[in-house]
Amino acid sequence: MTHPPRDPRPLSPAVLQHAGIALTLLLGLTLLPACQSGSTTDAPRATKAPDRTSTEVPLDASTAAQLGYSVSWLANVQLGPGQRIAHTAWLGDTVILVEGPRNFVSAVDANTGELRWKSLVGDTLESLHAPTRLGDLILINSQTRLFHLSAKTGATERTIPLAEVVVSGHTLLDGIAYFGSANGVVFTHNAQSGALRWRYQLPGQFRHPPLVTPLLVFAVDSEGNYAMLTASDGSVRWRNQTFGPVTAAPALGLGDVLVASRDQSLYSLARSSGRTNWVYRTEAPLTDAPFIAGRLVFQVNPDQGLVALDTFTGEPKFTLDDDSLKPVTTLAGDLLMLGKSGLSLINPATGDAGDAFDTDPLANVLTDTPNDPPLILVTIDGRVCRLSPL
Repeated sequence: MTHPPRDPRPLSPAVLQHAGIALTLLLGLTLLPACQSGSTTDAPRATKAPDRTSTEVPLDASTAAQLGYSVSWLANVQLGPGQRIAHTAWLGDTVILVEGPRNFVSAVDANTGELRWKSLVGDTLESLHAPTRLGDLILINSQTRLFHLSAKTGATERTIPLAEVVVSGHTLLDGIAYFGSANGVVFTHNAQSGALRWRYQLPGQFRHPPLVTPLLVFAVDSEGNYAMLTASDGSVRWRNQTFGPVTAAPALGLGDVLVASRDQSLYSLARSSGRTNWVYRTEAPLTDAPFIAGRLVFQVNPDQGLVALDTFTGEPKFTLDDDSLKPVTTLAGDLLMLGKSGLSLINPATGDAGDAFDTDPLANVLTDTPNDPPLILVTIDGRVCRLSPL
């Protein structure tokens, strides 16, 4: 062992026929226990898709042009009172939005902006986590179930009971769903059949899903215990712990794993051995997840701001005052950042600020390729807008 410093049908989309018409949904749902067949009896009744023509783009055409983009389409999933966007994902030809606290899931065509469907998933006591895709299925888990939704219609085709209770989502790779449980168990299900493949126990609760590569699975619990496991059978390759609790999600770097701990340290651990490559130490507990952008690792330092570190050495390169910034993608060599005020560009070599682009408040910005990609902006009020490069 190596030692780092311990220091039922779905809601089919329904069309609002006139502006100003109030649409009231009367949902009388009887939810059945999680079933192990392809039943759709616990799927919700249907409504029609909202009219998205009355919405406004989150940034105007001239601003988009300054960024090097044009607006391709605009959609609106029309959040109900008290609803918020909880999770978003660009999955092939579909953009998925998961709402809360009522568990509505919407699918928008990534090419045309058409609202394909909007479904109510699970029951009122369940919380939905981030979606993934397996062929023609959208996979979303709650605390106790994995839902199979038709990517075409939103119908709940199947529900799979989870082997353990979870408080976070899953990671999907090669048809296998990887979970971390509320009582410290890393476990995997065949995402199609639901068959349990293996379990591995750590002491603390998992607040984030494991990191997965074709050969390896890395998991870190809330007490700072972490392990690298073999993806095929769950056997342990190496294991250790930090000096304090871990509340932030880990991240895969370039050949390493990054763990931000409340022991005031960001660890870079070699994937192959668990050896500590470098440690970035701060004067305050680290509670935000690190982000990778090319050769840079971004970590919020509560005493300084957003610090950019060299991914190979851990050496600080520059610091940004706005710690709300998160890297989105690379545009013409600059980093596109998402922050509280909208989008902005920075020079990745120096940290110098470039142009800033005001937008309506955004829940997320999605991309499907690493450099100069199309962008999908999701606003906090449920508008979805695709920007295409000029």
